[in-house]
Amino acid sequence: MREGITQTTDWQDTSSAEFKESVRALAAVLASARSGATWNEADTESRIIFPVLEALGWKGLILRQTTMAAKGRDDVPDALLLPDGSSLKNADKSIAAHDKFRFGVAICEAKKWEMALDQGKGEHVPSTQMLRYMTRADVMSDGHILWAILTNGRIWRLYWQRAKSRSEQFVEFDLGALVGIEGLEPDLFRPSKEEATHLLNVFVLMFRRDAFLRTRDKERTFHELAVEEGRLWETKVAKDLSDLVFTEIYPGLLRAIAATASDTSLANIREAALTVLYRLLFVLYAEDRDQ
Repeated sequence: MREGITQTTDWQDTSSAEFKESVRALAAVLASARSGATWNEADTESRIIFPVLEALGWKGLILRQTTMAAKGRDDVPDALLLPDGSSLKNADKSIAAHDKFRFGVAICEAKKWEMALDQGKGEHVPSTQMLRYMTRADVMSDGHILWAILTNGRIWRLYWQRAKSRSEQFVEFDLGALVGIEGLEPDLFRPSKEEATHLLNVFVLMFRRDAFLRTRDKERTFHELAVEEGRLWETKVAKDLSDLVFTEIYPGLLRAIAATASDTSLANIREAALTVLYRLLFVLYAEDRDQ
């Protein structure tokens, strides 16, 4: 997200002028947004969500409220995203509404402005609803729809159908914070201006229509290549963390405890150091999961 993505072909083939133009378009869409605004779902869709999608290349390729159910309205994502005009024509020829999903590349579920995405009751939890839609979309599209977008206008999530844990392994951007909408409370973890600019470019790269198209080498999309690269970086980071913990942090804890403990037996020092280390790792893990 911060380093590896800059080495991809898509990043390097996108000029700084293109990134700036896309970011300007996003900023223009969110110019009227304010943290704490009481926009309902329809307002959020018309003011923020669909204009953002259109600014990212989806204009004219969004089918709204297309049902995946043969009867009823239980499985109706707010948008079906199509890759191109040819797919739109084929979708328009479909007799049954649910057949249109065979021509899509992603679904999008929209919620009212700043609505909590992981809170609610039962199937009314937005993230739970999205998982159900993804399962249904996978079947109705014959496995073609691998991606799903869940957003409340400010927070944007990208889910992958093949993730080991779809409920946890998604990419999330606070677009409102990155753009700097009015009314945001001071936040210690808010990215710097430089980092926000970089993450906005990442957002553009990951949510634009081109990222979902199989036009790269070996018929893979940008996202599929990114997943592969992500696994390599995950391995690298895991090794770096392991080296850091066992060559610097743990020995440092041993020395610090040995220098101040009243009981300097090796067994007690070792046990105390491990206790502190595991508690620290637990806190960091929980913080990473935003718990």
